[in-house]
Amino acid sequence: MRQHIVFIAIAAIGVFAFWGWRAVNPPPPANYEVYYFGARDCGACVAWKARELKAWRADPASETAELTLADLPSVRSAAFPNGYGSHTPVFAEAMGGRRSWAYPTFVLVKDGRVKYSGAGVSAWRLIESRVRDNARRMDRATAS
Repeated sequence: MRQHIVFIAIAAIGVFAFWGWRAVNPPPPANYEVYYFGARDCGACVAWKARELKAWRADPASETAELTLADLPSVRSAAFPNGYGSHTPVFAEAMGGRRSWAYPTFVLVKDGRVKYSGAGVSAWRLIESRVRDNARRMDRATAS
């Protein structure tokens, strides 16, 4: 029984030491870029821009990740995904071989590589949360 108590105490000390070290030496901030792919006549895209984009631009965390907006003229243009111009390679990598996708589509790029892509508000929330976590890490790193 005493061995279990000693083991638990040593494990707890190790865990707290690790957390303390991470608090003093946070990991380097991620180099994030966020891409929005949509269409000008897409109702969900227009709604996202009206609510979420406006709120995001007012959030200080938005300054830690570049957000690129890429709109096609219409949803019908989606048959020609090369319409995203210089952003087409990111779109193609995010979509892979999929023949269909939904709008708006969000892509999270870290250090030049696609880390996540998804459609709709739930995808946006996930990306937004990762960028906010990154902003907190950056704040801790500059505060010490």
